Amino acid sequence: MVFVGSVFSSAFLLFAVQPLFAKMALPLLGGAPAVWTVALVFFQTALLAGYAYAHSLARLRSLVAQVVVHGGVLASAMAALPIAVSRAAGPPREDLPIAWLFALFTLSVGAPFAALSATAPLLQNWYARTRQKDARDPYYLYVASNAGSLLSLFVYPLVVDYHLGLGVQSRLWTVAFVGVVVAVVTCGVVALRQDQGSPSVAAADVATTARERLRQRVVWVGASAIPVALLVGATAHITTDVAAAPFLWAPPLILYLLTFIIAFGKKPLVGAETAGRLFAVVGSGGAALVAATRLPPLLAIPIDLGAVFLGALVCHHALAARRPQPARLTEFYLFVSLGGVVGGLTSGLAAPLVFSSVREYPIALVLALLALAPWGELRSWTVRGPLLAVTALPLLVGVARHAWPAVIGTPILFGAFVVAVVAALSLRSQPLVFAGAATLMLLAALDVQVGAPDVRVRSFFGVLTVETQLAGMKRRTLAHGTTIHGAQSLVPGDEHRPISYYAIEGPMGSVIARRQAASAGGSYGVAGLGAGALACYAKAGESWRFFEIDPMVARIARDPRYFTFLSDCAPSAPIVLGDARLTLAATVNGPYDILVVDAFSSDTVPQHLLTREALRLYVSKLKPDGVVLFHISNRHMNLQPTLARVIHAEGLAMRFGVLDATAELEARGVNSTDVMMAGAAPAVSALAVGPMWREVATPSGAPWSDDHANPLEPIIDRYWPAK
Repeated sequence: MVFVGSVFSSAFLLFAVQPLFAKMALPLLGGAPAVWTVALVFFQTALLAGYAYAHSLARLRSLVAQVVVHGGVLASAMAALPIAVSRAAGPPREDLPIAWLFALFTLSVGAPFAALSATAPLLQNWYARTRQKDARDPYYLYVASNAGSLLSLFVYPLVVDYHLGLGVQSRLWTVAFVGVVVAVVTCGVVALRQDQGSPSVAAADVATTARERLRQRVVWVGASAIPVALLVGATAHITTDVAAAPFLWAPPLILYLLTFIIAFGKKPLVGAETAGRLFAVVGSGGAALVAATRLPPLLAIPIDLGAVFLGALVCHHALAARRPQPARLTEFYLFVSLGGVVGGLTSGLAAPLVFSSVREYPIALVLALLALAPWGELRSWTVRGPLLAVTALPLLVGVARHAWPAVIGTPILFGAFVVAVVAALSLRSQPLVFAGAATLMLLAALDVQVGAPDVRVRSFFGVLTVETQLAGMKRRTLAHGTTIHGAQSLVPGDEHRPISYYAIEGPMGSVIARRQAASAGGSYGVAGLGAGALACYAKAGESWRFFEIDPMVARIARDPRYFTFLSDCAPSAPIVLGDARLTLAATVNGPYDILVVDAFSSDTVPQHLLTREALRLYVSKLKPDGVVLFHISNRHMNLQPTLARVIHAEGLAMRFGVLDATAELEARGVNSTDVMMAGAAPAVSALAVGPMWREVATPSGAPWSDDHANPLEPIIDRYWPAK
């Protein structure tokens, strides 16, 4: 039991520190969802380092040496505790975010994580040397390891992160780490007392040729790389629109780990053939549709999670069926970990450099489909040929959708995918033919889009799309992910009129205009550039400054080929690159009449911009009669109660501005908009004029702080508001 408890506890800590430190690092790069993607890749890489060390250490014949060395490594790793953001990495680098994050993670948590990750394979290797009756098959300890990881991912977002601040979490993790070190040393002592020498190598393994071993290792790497690629792709898809937070990071990872438990269990709950049949439907149909269209999160998230679970289960069944004898246990884990790094690097880091949109996700789906073992019999080409042709149906519908976007809608596309899936299932007895069918559906998933964008580029912070609409409302839009971040009218003479969320009819535009009328030559700051629409409120003698974390957004907004707000209305307005809080803190206190907080990642407002500490910073940059305007329009979160708690806690006055756009306003390009205003009572009263501004009651609950912010609250307030 001491071995099971030690493996379980070490895995629990490994998967608790991942969201813990990622949440610490998240504000340093603007709350970008890609921070978690990089975290996944880093921790896979650190796991590989730990497994490589475990494999090397296990090759020592002396168990005493193994126990002493590993005990010393764990004790040395305690020098890096408690978990905190290391200053040795220097200030954030928006120009090199991935390299900077890798350095930060390495310096802050690299040593304890790598040392702890080596514990599970080492303890299994030690257990295989004991006199226990099940020592010849220690893989069940791998199930205990994944069970610990699974429980950690349930407990962390729902209990630990929900109730405890980051400082308390870090201290508790340190205490638990010391406990695990003691438990591991105890396991070493037990193993020494029962040591029977290294496990024997099975005859089948001895007879394996070098070529066969190479092929075996390639399969291990491939079968573990594809699930990680799916995990990274699905997590990015889920968190981009809703929130970059542990409660959304955890579900895909939970399901990924659950597949390990099922596949490596003595009696799998879901067999390989059942998993294959289910994934063939979800993977080639529904999930490809998610990758190609913009389904609501309540539909897209379950499909994403189903694709991760079933795709990973198919691959992990293949992995479990090919696991070696205990003598090669640490080698097996080493190559499985290598596969995880390959999948993470490919999907999380290489794909954003190669693809201008999120294409790695459907590609990973198709690769997982091709890993299925063939079943069924269809030998006649008179049957195969028509079925293969039918699988091209989504591609044909996609082409038609380009020509007739108003006629070919999502339901028709979905029906085409369903028909194609049924056809593809009948082709699985012929792997090459099935590969062709899956490829046709992949092409459809990659190419089905309504309209052709002017430009689509991808940066660390997301996918940016500029599109021109000449039918109906003539305008050009800038979208980040699935959310429009700015629009400009293309009607001659109307180009400089701010539209979308920034129209004069809305809360932001009306407050700026009222302030300008009352005080000439003012100073205005905007956190979040978008297309630069607010620049066209600038008047002679005024000072305007924009804060933007994504250099690609700044490049597009300044390019008159796309948008002319900045070049025509405020060509000299500086754009300060970097996280708004960090760069704003470096400016002089007190210059702003109005500070607009309009920073979004797709549809998500980074939570570190909505804490008490953030509000204090904003207020320090205002004139005595200045105000802060928070743009909080959101499809998935009701941020008004959240901000009300924060503003009330800082002793400021507030008003909630709401524009419900009529059909007439929408025809003029004006969107419904939600804005919170905060500042001194006289200033707020003077500017919050008109029926769109409402009094705000302060709800119960703790205000967000840098140490503790719970993004579940505004989601609950959106879908299940308090009565």
